[in-house]
Amino acid sequence: MKPGRPPTQRTHKRDHLETAQITLVSVLMDIDELILRNRQAMRRTGLVNDVLTPAIERLDQLRKSIHSIQADVQAAWSQGQEKDWIDDKQEDPHYVPLEE
Repeated sequence: MKPGRPPTQRTHKRDHLETAQITLVSVLMDIDELILRNRQAMRRTGLVNDVLTPAIERLDQLRKSIHSIQADVQAAWSQGQEKDWIDDKQEDPHYVPLEE
């Protein structure tokens, strides 16, 4: 969004989807770090395996759920790129379409 230009509803939707994509990537990185730390603890001592194995399995389930949500957000963003947000570009006085 350019400064001084009033945001449109499509711009807000696009911004929310892009923010969601960034947040999901960050959450996945945090989960991967937690899995790594748990596995490191398991390698150091066998005393925690019974406790940490279910925790790692649950983190893997959460990771899969987040990947599913991430795919849905990406699909919505792609659909907006194809349809909804094209009008925003045409409303922009600085927009110049690419020649084919």
